[in-house]
Amino acid sequence: MRGMLRDALVSTSLHSLAVWAVLFVLRGEIVALFGAEGDASPLVRFFCEWIAGSFLFAGGLFVANTASNNLGFATYSTLFNWGRATLGTIPFVWLGSRMHGPEGALIGWAAGGIVFGIAAVTVAFRVTKRFVPGAADELTLSRPALSPLSSGRSQLG
Repeated sequence: MRGMLRDALVSTSLHSLAVWAVLFVLRGEIVALFGAEGDASPLVRFFCEWIAGSFLFAGGLFVANTASNNLGFATYSTLFNWGRATLGTIPFVWLGSRMHGPEGALIGWAAGGIVFGIAAVTVAFRVTKRFVPGAADELTLSRPALSPLSSGRSQLG
């Protein structure tokens, strides 16, 4: 389980890095494609140069959500998604915009995503620890061990 989680995170990270690199290299063309002028032009450039990198952590959140949902901990997925969309956005964007204007709002949005992405991945690894032989005693979660995965015995026979 942990290997699959790690592999999914590596794959998502590589994809995010590749897209970020494309956005970075083509930032001028993207500004022109969208016809961004005036104040919009530097914001689009700033997004392509720096903010797009925060999708590494959004990808981590999505992978962690998948693990949580498929391992019987969908509440974690719901809490992290809700938290990211509210607590990870509103205060961060507000504070960032107060400190650095529009660029700060983008930085705040990215920072909230980074915080919730790291938290979700950390919890996902803790949840998958439950499925490592001998590790279940080290982790206390509110949900009982899932059968037949945790016991190795089928309930059918």
